[in-house]
Amino acid sequence: MKALDILIVDDSRSSRLMIKNSLRDMEVVFGKVDEADNGENAVAKFKQGKYDLVLMDIHMPKMDG
Repeated sequence: MKALDILIVDDSRSSRLMIKNSLRDMEVVFGKVDEADNGENAVAKFKQGKYDLVLMDIHMPKMDG
């Protein structure tokens, strides 16, 4: 299986950690894993990188998912 480059976006640090652990438990093969704590940062990171998967919270400060 190809390693996935993933962007995890959530304003809660503990939620981002839980998502990473859940993906590991499901045996998802990680390539690069980036994190963002709000929608504005997520859009900037998305424009700079190439991601196979973006997991984003719906309600966040500055810009919603």
